[in-house]
Amino acid sequence: MAQFDVYLNPNPKTSQKVPFLLDVQNDILNGLNTRVVVPCVVGMKPAKILNPTFEINGIKVTISTAQIASIGIENIGAKVCSVSEYRSEIIQALDFMIVGY
Repeated sequence: MAQFDVYLNPNPKTSQKVPFLLDVQNDILNGLNTRVVVPCVVGMKPAKILNPTFEINGIKVTISTAQIASIGIENIGAKVCSVSEYRSEIIQALDFMIVGY
């Protein structure tokens, strides 16, 4: 598991609205049995800076930064891709949520 990898959301109750989970945890902490993830939401109206939007497997998603959570690695689905090319936008969203301007 690596920072900025995207995984399927295996939860049938939420996977329609949140098809993917974005791993934002630093790789230094790979020894933990949990990962910090941000939901990738379909149909969400993004707030500037806080909610970057990009396409994953042909699906337009917005990361819901305010819903950041820790999840056990056994509850994460298969890896879909990496969005490391959006590193700057993702880090900016996380910083904005925690620090503000």
